[in-house]
Amino acid sequence: DDVKTSLSALKIADFACGTGALLNGVYQQILLKYEQFGGNAKDIHRVMVENNLVGCDIMPNASHLTASIIASTFPDVKIGKTRIHTMAYGTQRADGLYALGALDLLDNPIATQPLSLINTERVRGDANTNDIDSSEFHHGEFDIVIANPPFTRASADPNYSVPTHIFGDRDEEISKMGFVLPATILTSPNWQKIRDLWAWHYHDVAVFTIAATKTEDCSFSADTNMAECLVVARKGISENTGRGTFLCLYERPKNFLEAIEIVKNGGGGDRTSKNQTVRG
Repeated sequence: DDVKTSLSALKIADFACGTGALLNGVYQQILLKYEQFGGNAKDIHRVMVENNLVGCDIMPNASHLTASIIASTFPDVKIGKTRIHTMAYGTQRADGLYALGALDLLDNPIATQPLSLINTERVRGDANTNDIDSSEFHHGEFDIVIANPPFTRASADPNYSVPTHIFGDRDEEISKMGFVLPATILTSPNWQKIRDLWAWHYHDVAVFTIAATKTEDCSFSADTNMAECLVVARKGISENTGRGTFLCLYERPKNFLEAIEIVKNGGGGDRTSKNQTVRG
């Protein structure tokens, strides 16, 4: 019962939720755990959707899809208000500055008072309402904050009590990072310090790129239309620190299963170059 109570009290936020895939993914795992401990997920659905799941996006269609996807887990449960917000973007605020979506929440990031949401639109099950609400988000309120890309976490060592930062200064093999980044990170002098960080403080570095004629076909993301690379590495110094595996694909994997098979087969043939120096 204590575990179920703790699960139903978890508060999760994604401040750039898009269409809600990550927020819903975390929510489904919570429901699964709740049922594994003998509960009925439907019993906590309404309180989770109305009070515990927070999503923000600047696109109205995206925020509405987020609310719809999450609520549809139990479509017969009536949902009133949600904590899914369409954030103002590009419009001029009362202070003369321009709204920047959820970034405006950083105006006072260490505040002990609630973070304010000004002129946002809250998605409801019955209708939308314009909010001028200074008590929607509280600093330190959330148990889980989803990052996008999602493959990052503060600590991967269950035996270490102090949370560690992904780009911290500990050398132990405790965490793995993965990022989808602009392909220019591999060559631009503006990214040199990041490349140095990978070269001197990470190991098992793997870099995935796509060889295609059109720039938009060199992207791992759905809608960026720019050449990108996927960089995966483990923090800490090891025997292959300073070396890396570079994999250049003919095209973006069509689905998750194909991506897994590519990794299992070392990248897919003669376009894989392993253990190349990444320093310098």
